[in-house]
Amino acid sequence: MNQENKKPVVLIIHPGTLGDVMLSLTAIDGIRCRFHDHELILSVGGEVGQILLEYDVVDRVLDIDETMLSELYSEDPQLGTDAADIMARCRYAVVWVNDLDGRLLANLQSLGVENISIISPHDDSLHARHQSGRYCESVVERVKDKTDLIFPNPFRLRVEGPGDKKLLSIFPKSHDRKVFMIHPGTGSRHKCLRPEKMGAVIRQLVESQNCQMILCQGPADENIFLALQPYIHQVPHKILKNTNLSDMAKALREADMFLGHDSGLTHLAAALGVPTIALFGPTDPLRWGPKGTNVEILQGPCCQCQDWNAVQQCTDKICLTHSVDDIVQAVERLLARSANVDPCSDIVKVH
Repeated sequence: MNQENKKPVVLIIHPGTLGDVMLSLTAIDGIRCRFHDHELILSVGGEVGQILLEYDVVDRVLDIDETMLSELYSEDPQLGTDAADIMARCRYAVVWVNDLDGRLLANLQSLGVENISIISPHDDSLHARHQSGRYCESVVERVKDKTDLIFPNPFRLRVEGPGDKKLLSIFPKSHDRKVFMIHPGTGSRHKCLRPEKMGAVIRQLVESQNCQMILCQGPADENIFLALQPYIHQVPHKILKNTNLSDMAKALREADMFLGHDSGLTHLAAALGVPTIALFGPTDPLRWGPKGTNVEILQGPCCQCQDWNAVQQCTDKICLTHSVDDIVQAVERLLARSANVDPCSDIVKVH
């Protein structure tokens, strides 16, 4: 074992999706800065971990679906050699899940972890309005040795060098035409503009901005794109389809503007510092909105649905009746402002 691997460990376990993980980055970065002499290991699912490695947010990533996590929930944990080494060096464990029966806490204690925080970011005991603040609050309230714990506000991924122009070679960037990237979908169709409205936005942006239009399509967006095509079939555009998150992040860095709904990709664009328009309908932007000086959130008329079940049954979706002109004007406003944005962000210190 080399000297680097002999560092004490901070283990963070996060079962969330891309958007959830993006919202936790402020807290993760605060932990990294405070415990800079520790190895920061994140257990997370999917491709999200690779992005955090590439942008130096964490030192190592474990697949949350691997054996270690399931063993930590078992009655008699049987850890492999690598997992046993991690737990032997683990001094701090931050786990953003529910542990209703206390088994996870008991197992971590039995493995000798001295400082443990286990709480869901949705827990009623947390008071912060914004989700990123709830992650930070969970750390402040439950992690010892929080002296000099500082959270960046807002968090930005540390971008060095250019993005990947090869990914955008489908529409080579020119000096006189901006690259606009739009994600018409989300993880839920109930958070999306109707296809005819999104089509009108795309058409008007291409006509008024003379931009190169690139649409982002993920695995869950097939039906949305099928419904959208009749409204944009005569509009010059290209599609980045099922691109892995690492490559998508590199492509986003070459964009002049990103427009999306309440989705993980919108949070990723904002974290990369891309000028971002976020369209919100039934979800609350004060709780879930991306943050940043290069971000503008457009919320539709107030949602009248009492809960998510009502949202799913709702056919009117008045909360998603954004004006096409309002969206286009927001894009123009953000482009003008982002040209003069100070990249330095404020820092919030927790005493």
